[in-house]
Amino acid sequence: MFLLIIVGISIVILFIWLQRQSTELEKEEAEKAKHETWKQEFEAREEAYRTAQSEALVEMEAQWGNCTKDIFVDHSSIFTLKDRLYVFEEVGKIILGGNEYDFKDIIGFSMVNNSKTVYNAYTTGSSSKDVGGMIGRGVIGKMIGGDMGAAIGAMSADDEYEYNTEYDSEVENDYKIYVNVDSISSPTVVLNIGSDEDGAFEIANLLNVIIKRNNIQG
Repeated sequence: MFLLIIVGISIVILFIWLQRQSTELEKEEAEKAKHETWKQEFEAREEAYRTAQSEALVEMEAQWGNCTKDIFVDHSSIFTLKDRLYVFEEVGKIILGGNEYDFKDIIGFSMVNNSKTVYNAYTTGSSSKDVGGMIGRGVIGKMIGGDMGAAIGAMSADDEYEYNTEYDSEVENDYKIYVNVDSISSPTVVLNIGSDEDGAFEIANLLNVIIKRNNIQG
């Protein structure tokens, strides 16, 4: 009778463990499906944006000629035509923030880098079964419940955990360019460049050239 009780308890414990494993597997599958859905939606939005951007550029080139510069700009505005800077040098046109300006409308600009230092902590851990406990519990389990009892006894051995924490830091750039334009209603166009340092300086140099030409032409 006592042996049957032990076997019954062992079966219940094994059933609970299998249920937990099944639940964890279902959670993983649900997360994978969620990620795949998000990925498909993201790719569809990106494709629609690429198509709209290409069509807009064709239309602008039909009106103003060859596009001299096409720069990805505003990292805070994903999948809109406001995130690109276009230059049409032949006709002296520039598109900033989705709006059209003549070169002569560009009065000045300033570039700001709101950088910050980010500190990271990485914790790694490993676990191992208490081998002594595993053997002891397995032997006792076998004495009480046979092979099934040995399996359950070994499975219930204590885990030992060891953690290691490492630290590092990095500087995150956040460039913004404030362009002053000849407009009473909207005199400033803000370009959120983000961490793209090369892109920030490329745009700054471009604006310097435009302002210099404006000064020469008087």
